[in-house]
Amino acid sequence: MISRSTFDFLSQLQDNNNREWFQEHKALYISAKDELAALMAQLIPIAAKYDPLLALEDPKKSVFRIYRDVRFSKDKRPYKTHLGAWISGNRKSDRAGIYVHLEPEKCMIAGGVWQPQGARLKSIREEIYYNGDAFRQIVEAPDFVAQFGGLQGDTLKTAPRGYDKNDPLIAFLRHKDFLAMKPMPIQDFMQERILTQCDEIFRAMAPLNQFLNIPFDHDGE
Repeated sequence: MISRSTFDFLSQLQDNNNREWFQEHKALYISAKDELAALMAQLIPIAAKYDPLLALEDPKKSVFRIYRDVRFSKDKRPYKTHLGAWISGNRKSDRAGIYVHLEPEKCMIAGGVWQPQGARLKSIREEIYYNGDAFRQIVEAPDFVAQFGGLQGDTLKTAPRGYDKNDPLIAFLRHKDFLAMKPMPIQDFMQERILTQCDEIFRAMAPLNQFLNIPFDHDGE
């Protein structure tokens, strides 16, 4: 589980986002990162029940680096103020997966595809267009709505090029992200119940990920 000290470290980092403070407290960062990796080691077998490819994931490699790339950013703070982990079964592709986010007062479990570009975005919209009834059943299913409130993510203000603004699926086709997001209190991550909760969350998001992964998992069929 995640300890209070991990969230305390992230809170302090928000107020001391500089290299001097970080180097003095690097042991706290290593401990926090290891805790998230240990949690992912428990979550990966649960997630793999719904997506067998996830069983291949390395828990330690699933955890993102905390160091920010500031070369082209106006925000020069050197460190992220959250910890995140990502599993998808293939990091070299845009395959849909599961994201775990730890941040004081902003913890979250999420799934789907974030900011797909070019051909990937086009393929998702085409899949929705040609299989709209199946997609609607997924994102309007009672379990999905209960967990996530519906499909989430940024959307275009109007119809994407090549689609009719009056298309009955336009609310889905306008999406730029295709996400299922579940905010969670930090207390949940500090107790054993997080494993049961994540099982329920992973089960609810699995149909969305499966739909989004059709181009990868059914290639050549």
